[in-house]
Amino acid sequence: MSRLDSIKNRSSILAGDLSVAASNKLEEIQNATYKDMIRLVDKHGIVNVARPTGFGKTHILMRYVKEYGLNCLYLYDKDVNRQRVISNYGLDRSNTYSYAKMFRDNKDVFVDYLKTNKIEVVLFDESHTVGAKTIDMKWVDIIEACHRSGIKVIGGTATEIRSSGVDVTKEYFHGIEVFKYDVEDAVSDEIIKLPLYVCTAIDNDGISSIKQYLSESEYNILIDANNIDELIDYSLKECGIRNSDYFKIIVFCKDITDINEVRIEQYKEVCKSLFSGMESNVIPVTSHIDHKDNIAEVTNYNKRPNAVDIFLAVDMMNQGFHFDDLSGIIMESGTRSNIVYTQQVGRCMSVMNKNDMFVLDRVNNMDSEFYCANKVAKLFREQFAKSGKENNGWRETDRERVRMSPKQREAAEIVAKIKNQRQILEAKNLAAVVKFYRRFPNKNVILAGEAAGMNQYATLEYLDSVDVLRDEDKLTEFDMHLGITKSFRLVSKYKQTHNF
Repeated sequence: MSRLDSIKNRSSILAGDLSVAASNKLEEIQNATYKDMIRLVDKHGIVNVARPTGFGKTHILMRYVKEYGLNCLYLYDKDVNRQRVISNYGLDRSNTYSYAKMFRDNKDVFVDYLKTNKIEVVLFDESHTVGAKTIDMKWVDIIEACHRSGIKVIGGTATEIRSSGVDVTKEYFHGIEVFKYDVEDAVSDEIIKLPLYVCTAIDNDGISSIKQYLSESEYNILIDANNIDELIDYSLKECGIRNSDYFKIIVFCKDITDINEVRIEQYKEVCKSLFSGMESNVIPVTSHIDHKDNIAEVTNYNKRPNAVDIFLAVDMMNQGFHFDDLSGIIMESGTRSNIVYTQQVGRCMSVMNKNDMFVLDRVNNMDSEFYCANKVAKLFREQFAKSGKENNGWRETDRERVRMSPKQREAAEIVAKIKNQRQILEAKNLAAVVKFYRRFPNKNVILAGEAAGMNQYATLEYLDSVDVLRDEDKLTEFDMHLGITKSFRLVSKYKQTHNF
């Protein structure tokens, strides 16, 4: 089989484990994307291809190069991505160029390289990288030089919105992009299956910050709820793979020090506790001198009987790694970065995934105040709404793809109570809120609470605590099991009863 035929067949390989309908839909979208990309680059000389993780963006870019016989320059951010295109598409090393080198070189050096090597198309893989300041300063001159020489410019990314809120397509690709088809569309078409998402109410740092407000028993409940062995065991059971004979997990950590001083030993103990009798490997994959050789070995840890492989990374495994035997990821580090969050969760959201995987969010990144809206986090938050039962919590035990262990549900109750109590203590005119509630049964007391300085949850919890709630607004025993926290259930019932 020729290399071109091999490339043409990659769509069917990627879609091999999807349903027939999903596989057909994937191929349809890939082909439509390819045609639209060619139309736009022929017309404008520049285009950005924004598609979900594992959707075959690099395949689409390289298909264009091979079918048209073009001399390309492939820009990469991590060496693993360069190795991937060299291995999968037979690209020569001389046709690759790192973003790091582009950072260092002045614009004239880069432009001379294009001319000297007679480059016909420049491929900016992970094109969100061009928004970095060091490239931003020279980008306009580079693009203008490409246009003058008739060199095509094509980008590909799963995260076109940078953490700063900058839209890479609008700012750097003249607003020219292939037709919109994002992760929400791919999930709706069942091309991508959402992983099971397991949340925690609060991390250990958060527990320390509110310890002074906790009773000893409440503190012990929160600590017990964060037991790593139990959380991993719960995650594996909930996504139905606890009895598998092979596990592959990526743990995203805060920094190299965190890995060296905490996580290596912690996850070795996890292996002893949860995977006793299995071959176990805890592999740090970072830029540290003691770890740097491990990245080349990652792909050697393949699925095999009675084994568990746990990779500890900071950002080295955020992208470029698509494992069809991945069990899940664990987030041990908080982030407000759209790109980092999307990339990490994306390890479990590729079209290549065979397993029903999990995301164990130990730092509640799903509820992070991202610098700008995050589509992936929004997808999980909206799982509840898609079930058609708007008056229950989106983190219910039986709600779609989001879970919280029973102990974490109890922890969430405590955290919410502490938060609401602090708001109540700082609020003004509490008596006016009670008076308003009693005097105007058909008006929204939540607005009165806001005027007093409380959010809706603190308002309803306060009215409940002083025993003034009317019967229609009180929780029944059954209601007590519907949502995550009592305050959430109170607000949900109040809004439902009064149609607010």
